Amino acid sequence: MKQIVNNRLNPVYLAVATSGYRIQSQTLHIPDRFGFFASSPPRLQVEEGAAFAHMVFMICYAIMTWCFVASLASPNARLFALAMVFVAMEIGIISFVWYMMCTKASRQPNYVWKDWDEKKE
Repeated sequence: MKQIVNNRLNPVYLAVATSGYRIQSQTLHIPDRFGFFASSPPRLQVEEGAAFAHMVFMICYAIMTWCFVASLASPNARLFALAMVFVAMEIGIISFVWYMMCTKASRQPNYVWKDWDEKKE
């Protein structure tokens, strides 16, 4: 799905980011500087919602891949070791995406979005 639809922010990604920020800040009490989601501006929230959705799809794909590989493995294969390799890969992917989201230039105050103009009515 696109982040901008008909020159407006995608409401699905905005809802994901808004709910994610609420859970992150009110339920888990994670400080904003360490959290995956930011409180504003809406353009940044849509970008973070899209990144979170893609990360969830990557995790689901890795789980399905592991199930496929496990089904092909011989009966005496070490499935626990294989599962740990997949878990380590997922932890690495999640850590990398989290680090990239926390250090993005778009999280800095007064960042100007260059690829989208606000619709004027």
